[in-house]
Amino acid sequence: MPKPTLDADTILTRATPMTGQHTHEIQPFGHLVRMPIALSEHTCKESVDNLNQLLADTVTLRDLYKKHHWQVAGPTFYQLHLLFDKPMTSRTSWSMPSRSAFNCSAG
Repeated sequence: MPKPTLDADTILTRATPMTGQHTHEIQPFGHLVRMPIALSEHTCKESVDNLNQLLADTVTLRDLYKKHHWQVAGPTFYQLHLLFDKPMTSRTSWSMPSRSAFNCSAG
């Protein structure tokens, strides 16, 4: 059975982003939830700030790997393609703990 063809207007309508969506905020950014752990509030906040920076840096590095993975060209294409692909396929190198793994977190 052949697939139905779509005209350009239908495709553009489906590809249009849905804007103006609102949802319930789970936890405001920068807000710490006090949990019964043996860390002072200052230490907890400092740890959260460091973890947020580490998360941002890791996501940026992952995106740079993805970018360069697909922009490789030339005689060493295959070797570089594999080199950039290796960290992306390694589960342990890019896996990040969920926020629920930490006893204190900031949005």
